[in-house]
Amino acid sequence: MTVNEKIKLLRHSHNLTQEEMAKAIGMTTNNYAKIERGSEGNIKMYHLQKIAEKFDTDILELLSLGEKKFVYCTFAEHTINNDTNQGVLIGEISDDTKNTVIATSQLQQTVNHQKEIIEQLKEEIQTLKEMVELLKNSNSGAS
Repeated sequence: MTVNEKIKLLRHSHNLTQEEMAKAIGMTTNNYAKIERGSEGNIKMYHLQKIAEKFDTDILELLSLGEKKFVYCTFAEHTINNDTNQGVLIGEISDDTKNTVIATSQLQQTVNHQKEIIEQLKEEIQTLKEMVELLKNSNSGAS
């Protein structure tokens, strides 16, 4: 099921007209109808957000409605002709790949946690070195 079909299905299930949806998300009825027909091309994130809000859901739930696929969203930065742009990438992966993505995410969290522990230990070592130096100085001054 495509995104435009999902949006149309949700609109029908909420007993809304295209005119009501268009007004709710701040666009003309004609442009909203293009979204439902799939002739709008890429739907702007702003409009997807407004549609999701109208149905009291979030964009990822809207995109994954009725799917057996795992939808992911990530922030990305890309450079084209020395011009750096930032944006949100949204994609789908099959159930077969879902477990790999989850495991990779968990491993990344473990690595990040270990990095934090290493930084804490480095700070503790530095503090201990400073204490040893202070003790040396106080012992040499007492002699």
